[in-house]
Order: sequence, then structure tokens, then C-alpha cells
Amino acid sequence: MGSLRALVVSLVLLPSLAARGAVSFDVVFDDPSNTFAGYQPQLTSHALAAGARWAEFLSGDATITVQVASNPAIPFGNGASVTTGFVENSGGFDLFEQGMAYEIRTGIDPNGAAPDVRIELSPNYLVNELWFDPDPVSRSALTDGNRTDAMSVFLHEIGHALAYNGWLDSTTGQVPSNFRSPWDAGVIASNGQLYFNGPEVVAYYGGPAPVTLGNATHWGNYLPLDGQGLELELMNGLVFYRGYRYDLSRLDLALLTDTGVSVADWRGGDYNADGDVTALDRGKWAADYQRPRLSPADGNADGTVDAADYTVWRDALGAGSTAVPEAAAAALAIVAVTGQAAVRRRRD
Repeated sequence: MGSLRALVVSLVLLPSLAARGAVSFDVVFDDPSNTFAGYQPQLTSHALAAGARWAEFLSGDATITVQVASNPAIPFGNGASVTTGFVENSGGFDLFEQGMAYEIRTGIDPNGAAPDVRIELSPNYLVNELWFDPDPVSRSALTDGNRTDAMSVFLHEIGHALAYNGWLDSTTGQVPSNFRSPWDAGVIASNGQLYFNGPEVVAYYGGPAPVTLGNATHWGNYLPLDGQGLELELMNGLVFYRGYRYDLSRLDLALLTDTGVSVADWRGGDYNADGDVTALDRGKWAADYQRPRLSPADGNADGTVDAADYTVWRDALGAGSTAVPEAAAAALAIVAVTGQAAVRRRRD
């Protein structure tokens, strides 16, 4: 977890975008040298879209202010909540969750009017590496195989601000004192490796999930360590392939549940996480019908939004059935990339 820093100079307030349910976002900039001046519209749209994507699966009442900052001292990007919130004392440890998660869960903003999340980007990384999607919400445009998808980066950094963060030693898994985060509390050391051992993660993954050794708020490792096959997880700590769109996965939802984040109960038919089962939830189901993406409209959690999920909603609503629409013709374009030039290693 990065050290907390005071706001620097120029904060430019930009419009907010309401996400699914009652979790919404706005964006400010910490950019005293105006390094990002020409990129503010793209940075804003991607930060808001990334927040809204996570919020599809969250339940709460909060407005999260994301501060995007220029930092030439880092090679790529990083993200974290600006502060934390006390949860409880458990097993002799004070448990502090990320400020973003605390605000969503409790409705209390732990740092008042100050920004809640800080995402820092290297200006060089921004200009020479990131590709900005013309529509980061639909994510349907052909990606640039020579650049890293900026929406994936913002999704990743908000993941750190929400749950993937703490104080543990990246090699031993030890925490420095008598405090820890929910992520820290779930990490165990075994045979020189680190694993996350929360019950939902274990149930989904089939056992404790391998944590990146040396970058231990992420998933996956290279041989000879456990954790191969996790390179396409949004929150992997190994690589971001150029031209590839990363997105939330079932592993992320399991992790959110294990760390106490307020996850929406979409399996009851409330697909838009507003607390009620209404015709609006059918609209969410129709919008995501057979789309190749993780969706809260997957009411039976089988990995596909289909007619069975309509039945889940219909039964919850207590209404009659209507016709199931034809499958959507459009699919997300995934660009296959190979070779060393296609790799951007992560060390955030």
C-alpha cells in the first residue's frame, strides 16, 4: 500500500457517472504541470467506466472520488484508496479495509471531501503505451495490438483501491505489526509461496489461489512456482498483454466476498443492484444476453447469461414470461498477441 500523500495543486472537478446501484463516481486531477491536459477527457471516461464496471457487482450507497495524478517517478501506474477504515480487532490484529470498500459498506466517507482513490500514471506510460478505447463502456472497438488497453489498467488499479491491497511482506507474507487488511488476513505462506485462502476463493479456484511472490497483492506466478494460467486475470501480477482486454472474473467476485466488500446479491434476480427486482433487471439481462463478459445478469452463476437467468429474474419478480431475444450478434474482439514485443510487465 502506498504512503498517504496530501493533495498537491490543481484539482479539476469533472462530471460524475452513476454506476449500477447506488455507487457512483467522479474524477479529479492532481496534475500541477498540466502533463495530462490533452488527455483529461480520455482519462475521465476510462476512470468512470472502470468504476461503473466494478460497481455492477457492488451494493451500497457511496460517491467515490477518483483522483488521477501524474507521477514521472514510476514506470507504469499504481492505485490505492487514499485512506482506510477500521473494521474490528480480530486475533490480536486491528483490521482495516480499503477506504473505498469502507465507504461503500458503511455509507461513511472516512476522509470527508478529499478524494477516495488515487491512481498515478507515468506520463511516458500514458503517452507512449496506453490505448484509449473510443467507448470504454461497450469495449467493442478493435484494440491496438501495439499498446496496452487503458481501460484494463484503470480496472486493475481500482481493484487495488477496493480490495487487493495491504501491508504484508511480498515475499514472506508477514504483516509489520498488529494491523492488517482483509487481503493480508487471507494470505498464507506454504513451501516458500504465498496463497489466498479465503473460503469463496478456495471454493471457486479449487484450493488456495497462488499470490504473486514479490508482488503480493496480485494473482499468479511463473514456473517453477504455482500459479501458471493466471496471466489473463485482471489482477495478475505478471504481465499485461498489449492489445488484450482484461476484465473482472469470478475469482475477483470470490475475493471481494472473502474480504468483506459489499457484493450485490444479483443471484436473487436484482441484476442492477438497486435493491429491488423490477423490469429494470430484465433490461440488464437483455443487454448482457450471451455477451462474453462477466455479468450480474448471470443469475444462476454458470458463466453464461441465457434463458435460465431470465427464469431466475421472472421467478423472483413473480410475473409471467415473455419471449427470449435472439443472441447478440456482436462479440468482443480479442486480439491474439505473441512475442516479446506484446508484453508489458507489471510491477505495481
